[in-house]
Order: sequence, then C-alpha cells, then structure tokens
Amino acid sequence: FFFLLFSIFFNDLSFSLWNKFLVQNIKKMIKYTCLLLLCLLFLNYTYADEGALLLLSKTVNTRHFAVGQENLVVIELFNVGNGPAFDVYVQDNFWKNYRFQVTGNTNAHFDKIPAGESASYAFYVVAPKAGEVNNAPANCAYTKVNRPDATVFVTNSNTPRTLQISPYKLDTKNLNSAFVNEWAIFALLATIPILFPFSIWGYYQVSYDRGIKKGSDVYKAIHDNKKNKNK
Repeated sequence: FFFLLFSIFFNDLSFSLWNKFLVQNIKKMIKYTCLLLLCLLFLNYTYADEGALLLLSKTVNTRHFAVGQENLVVIELFNVGNGPAFDVYVQDNFWKNYRFQVTGNTNAHFDKIPAGESASYAFYVVAPKAGEVNNAPANCAYTKVNRPDATVFVTNSNTPRTLQISPYKLDTKNLNSAFVNEWAIFALLATIPILFPFSIWGYYQVSYDRGIKKGSDVYKAIHDNKKNKNK
C-alpha cells in the first residue's frame, strides 16, 4: 500500500516537473531545433556530391555451372547521379585469370551514360575443370566531366557467390522440353488398367447370354426348345 502511494506521488511529481520544464524552455527548444535543421540543410547542400554516380552489377548464371557448358555473364551499369558519366571503362578479368574459355568480350567501353540511364553487356564463359572457384567483382572507371585531365572515379561491382563447377553437363534440351512423347506413353499406360476391365465386361455382354456363350450347341438347344414351346 505504501509502495503504491509512493509510486503515485513520484509519478505526479515527475510529471509536474516535466511540464514545468517544457513551459519554461519550449521557446528555446524550438529555436535550437530550427537552427539544427538549417545547419543540416547547409551541410547537405555544401557537401553533396554532384555529377555522375555509377553502380555496377555482375550477374552469373550459377544455377548449374558445369564443365564444357556455356554460362551467361551479364554486367550492368546504372547512373544514379545527377549528371552524365563519360569515358566509362569496364573490365572483368576474373575469367581469363582462371583460364575460362570466353565467348565475347569481358571488357567494355561507353562514351557516355546519361543520368538516370543504364548500359549493359554480356558474354559467355566455359569452365575448364570441375571444382570450387571464388568469384570476383568487375571494375569500372569513369569521369564526371568530358576533359582529358578530368578526375577518374573507380567503382566495383558486387561479388557473385562461389562457383560450384560440376563435372556433369546439364541436358538443357530435355530441361526445356515439353516431354510430349513421355506424357503420351504415360497416358497410354495409365489408360490400359482402366480400359481392360471395361473391354472384358463389354465382350461378356455381347458374347454371352445368362452365362451361356452365344452360338454354342447348348445355346442353340435352349433356343430351339423355346421355339417348340411357343408353337
């Protein structure tokens, strides 16, 4: 009970002191907050990096990397800055260093990439042997102004995951096939257990009458007896 009274008193006291503090210092708090916002805006405007800003992306089809199989590599550049990028050089020497067989050019050059736009190029690589290989990023160099003495900016792409190179080549023909022949065989095999009992039942209905085969001597004798009775 005493603890409850003390807690209520303490909370009321702290709340009243806080209200008193706010009333006395509210103007100062508003003034200092406005000054802080102005300083932040000034710093942002002063130190904002103007011009081009390139982001580099390297994508490797690593779902099934096998020896002797072509794998696509795509390198994309995105200019997220507020100015164009000039004299853009991109290189990806990782594949040649590991003696991959390359179809296409691992390096590229772009004269200009405007702000808000992108550029890309692609090539194919073939692994020489099976194993695990740590990938490496691609490199890019560019300038923000179109001058010979302009400052060169360098950026790297992301690092794709480690390549798990399989010794077995993936059968892409069957992978992308509709398997029409296989489905037809499956449908035939699934239909036989259903049609076979119905065919036996239909044959019995057509060839037999009350358990006696039509056309047999017994069947003819029964029918001849019925005809004689009717006469």
